[in-house]
Amino acid sequence: MCFITVRGIIAASKREAVKPVKKVENTMKHVFYPVCIWMMCSGMLTACKSNNNSTKNNEVTHQLVNKNDESFLFQAYEAALYAMEISKEGTMRSTSIETKTLAENVLMNNKKIADQLGEIAGKKAIELPLDMNSTQLKKWRELVKEKGWDFDKKFIELAIEHTKNSKTLLADISQRVKDADIKKVARNILSSLDNQYSIALKTKEIITNRTEKDTIAKPAVIIHQ
Repeated sequence: MCFITVRGIIAASKREAVKPVKKVENTMKHVFYPVCIWMMCSGMLTACKSNNNSTKNNEVTHQLVNKNDESFLFQAYEAALYAMEISKEGTMRSTSIETKTLAENVLMNNKKIADQLGEIAGKKAIELPLDMNSTQLKKWRELVKEKGWDFDKKFIELAIEHTKNSKTLLADISQRVKDADIKKVARNILSSLDNQYSIALKTKEIITNRTEKDTIAKPAVIIHQ
């Protein structure tokens, strides 16, 4: 009996000794899980705040340029694309050396213009056109239909028209846009268009005073920039 009693006492003491451990385990569970949840929520909130700040920064960048400034930049880039397309035809299909020289000048100049406009548009997060508009495409189609002497005359006509219109647009941009960076680029481009316009007018004068026969029989005068 005494033995049983001692065993019972020992067993009871063991059971009592285990209870606090269970309590500690339960307590750890009650503390650990909420802490983990709090840490996860805290991390999510921090990430959300970071995303919100990033979004706000992007919004600020987009707000740097108003709609009118975007429109001006879009039109200027569109004009440069058109000039490059017609001048590509001019470099390949011109009859006279003067017309080809003009085409090369227009192509090179408007590539530089497109690069400048593309760079500023990237900084201001402004979308630019990928191709000519419908009116420009119609003029390009009219040009490629021409051949020989008529092609030269048509190209020179379009080159002068384009340069004159671009000068007007860029002058308007330099005066009316609010963004200082776009204004500066517009003024820089204007000077290059002045030179392009001068070459186009000289080319027209030479070609107007020459017949197709003269173009083939006589060496052409190369216009140096």
